[in-house]
This record gives sequence, C-alpha cells and structure tokens, in this order.
Amino acid sequence: MTEKIGNVNLGQYTLGASFCRQIYKHRSACFYVSKDIQFSTINVDQYNKEKDLEICALKLCLLSSSFTIICIYRTPTGSLKYFLNQLESILKNCIKHRLN
Repeated sequence: MTEKIGNVNLGQYTLGASFCRQIYKHRSACFYVSKDIQFSTINVDQYNKEKDLEICALKLCLLSSSFTIICIYRTPTGSLKYFLNQLESILKNCIKHRLN
C-alpha cells in the first residue's frame, strides 16, 4: 500500500506524510501538500501500532509561522490505554520541540 500512495499523482500536490498498515487490511492516512508550501515530515513511526494508534505528522511553514499537523486514528477495538499513553507522549514531544 505504501508504494501505491507514493505513486498517486495529484497535480500541484505532493505527498507530505503517510501511514499505511502492513499487517491488517484497509486503512491508511496521508497528507498531500500544495507544492508551493514548504513542509517537513515529522517522524512518528515509533508510536505506530496497527489498530491501537496509527499516526502521521508534518510541519507546515507558511509565511512567518509554522504549524504541526497530526493525523491520528484508533480502531474501536484498539487499546484505549496504549492510545492515550502514546498520545500524551506525542503531545509532550510536540510542545518540547516547539519551545526549543
């Protein structure tokens, strides 16, 4: 599935960040960004655990501001405890890096 997302051509948009399941079927998440907007992908691979927490993230740079955008998903059968613990860690890291 990862290869398929990378091969999608949306004209003036480029793939910014993505997550694709490797074990379970159906579901992926991605961001496409206009080619005239600067961005960087944020590596959140260490948090991904299929069905429990599926995430991708990027930082957009617009004019003199930057924005962190996160796409996050948990299936209804996924571990809520794992999801909440990792979400807290992710948000703390975002704040820490933002303040530095």
